[in-house]
Amino acid sequence: LDLSQEAMTQKQVSITQRFPWPGKRGLASEAQLRSAQKAEAKLKEQVLSLQREVVEAYYDLWFVAESLRLNGELSELVRQATHASESRYSAGRGVQEAVLAGELQLSRLTDEKLALKSRYRVLETRINGLLQRERYRAVTPESQPALPGLRPSGEWLARALGENPRLESLGRSVALSRASLSLAEKAAMPDVDIKVAYGQREDDQMGRSRDDFISLSASFPVPLWKGSREDRLIASKRTGERSALLSYQGYQRALPHRIE
Repeated sequence: LDLSQEAMTQKQVSITQRFPWPGKRGLASEAQLRSAQKAEAKLKEQVLSLQREVVEAYYDLWFVAESLRLNGELSELVRQATHASESRYSAGRGVQEAVLAGELQLSRLTDEKLALKSRYRVLETRINGLLQRERYRAVTPESQPALPGLRPSGEWLARALGENPRLESLGRSVALSRASLSLAEKAAMPDVDIKVAYGQREDDQMGRSRDDFISLSASFPVPLWKGSREDRLIASKRTGERSALLSYQGYQRALPHRIE
């Protein structure tokens, strides 16, 4: 290599900057913001869902505990009645069928007690798992848990429309899909690359000075595959927007019925 052999030989340094089509960066930023808002709403929905699972398991546990208490009282009553039937039968004043019926009922109550105890342990384990406790701990429900006061369905509906995290998440999905559609439409427009280059040339073999070069150029891609790539992407985003909107409207219309 000889830097002075040819007249066009030069050492070149260039800087290239891409300028996106107007509106692309703003839409990309908006899409990221909508995505973060959707994730935040989804997190609130999951927290509320977890709370609901814990509450439902706790009330089921209270119901099983109450059933066990009633089972014990019934078992004691049946046991006393069976003992009385045995006494009458021994004295010749009763029939054996009464004794057998009492023992059969007591056996059924014993089977029910075993099933309730098993269900109780399953619910305890479920609550421990939902609360992510490091080790198993017994859960003892209150004798009479406090129940939330019921209000007219109109009040609940107004609150749900403003605070329901599932509805908010679906609304964020609609906003995200619309931003993604606009971004896909903008993405079909070409970006422009601006290039500035400086070329430094050595003196020729005769010692004569050669001028340096400065060049400026602009280039942009030609979307030859727009019909098979960009247009299909836009159609896909448009379908996604419609799907998100229908999901939002469907859940919004179902809310009053869920509250009722």
